[in-house]
Amino acid sequence: MGLNLPVTQGGVTQQALYFLAAMLALAIITVLSTAAVYRGKLGFALRCIQQNEDAAVMLGVNARLYKAAAFTLSAMFPGVAGGIYASWVHYIDPSDAFDILLSVKPLVMALVGGLGTMFGPVIGAAVFLGLEEAVWRSFLTVHAAVLGALIVTLILFLPNGLMSITRRRLGANKT
Repeated sequence: MGLNLPVTQGGVTQQALYFLAAMLALAIITVLSTAAVYRGKLGFALRCIQQNEDAAVMLGVNARLYKAAAFTLSAMFPGVAGGIYASWVHYIDPSDAFDILLSVKPLVMALVGGLGTMFGPVIGAAVFLGLEEAVWRSFLTVHAAVLGALIVTLILFLPNGLMSITRRRLGANKT
């Protein structure tokens, strides 16, 4: 049936600025945490596991521990974002909270920017949200079809996202 949440104090503008600041702070903390993980022991261990888990285990990498840590970190930030979002909308309905588009859109954002890059998902989110606001609001009935076509197009023609174009251009300029 859903769940009503208490309304926060202040006017609409004050609430909007509060939740904008909260989400922006979470985004910054997430990017900084990603950088820290990438440069740290956890990131090195995860890259070793990605390349060859059996070889990493033989070299002394505790694959279960590092996988559990990665899984925990990957759930923590979306969980906090969901808590902030729930406080903002003051109501949680299962049909809204578990909508398939809410699960697919972050994946598309990462695909657009570039998987395996630090700033690719940030760039992908900006591009995707700009596209969504500019184009898809006019085509509500075909929103899911356009999203599916975008996913297929990305996988076939731009599998490494927009960051791969930047890397290619930087590589071409060096030679």
